[in-house]
Amino acid sequence: MTRQRILAINGWFLVIVGFLQAIMTIVGRFTGNGILKQLHDEPLGAIGMFEGFILAGLFGIVFIRAAKMTDKLRFWNLLACFIHLTLGTANMVFWTDTFVAIDAQIPGTIATILHFAFAMTEGLMILKKEKE
Repeated sequence: MTRQRILAINGWFLVIVGFLQAIMTIVGRFTGNGILKQLHDEPLGAIGMFEGFILAGLFGIVFIRAAKMTDKLRFWNLLACFIHLTLGTANMVFWTDTFVAIDAQIPGTIATILHFAFAMTEGLMILKKEKE
């Protein structure tokens, strides 16, 4: 796969999942409903999750835009790799506090695997020669 295609797929994943999770955070915090209903009584947790999900979505937009470039994409592959390493590692470190607490181990496992898969794929793109 080309660098551009990897960045675009990565970007759309972050846009869709990031913004949907941000909406679920708002719903959980202000209505006490949905998969993140525990946030109804956790305003500090809600603000951090909301910010993180919005930032993931915004980075997705950046990667979709970067995917339209034709050269010097190694930086974007590196940034994408580290973002997914951060997100996947956070999922693992806070596993019990998040996915176990809301009984979402299956979606958490899928999300974590996808983060590390994107990190590995972007890492492989870093190792490729700049021009394809």
